[in-house]
Amino acid sequence: MEELEVEIGTSCHETWEEMTTTGCNRHCAACDKVIHDLEQMTG
Repeated sequence: MEELEVEIGTSCHETWEEMTTTGCNRHCAACDKVIHDLEQMTG
């Protein structure tokens, strides 16, 4: 299996609860990005 390298930038300062739900992710209006809850991901 090939190794996958992922770069994680800085965290968004908005609260998760205030973001708009988009499926299992959220959309942050402040930074206009889809935010993934990495704590919920399994490996």
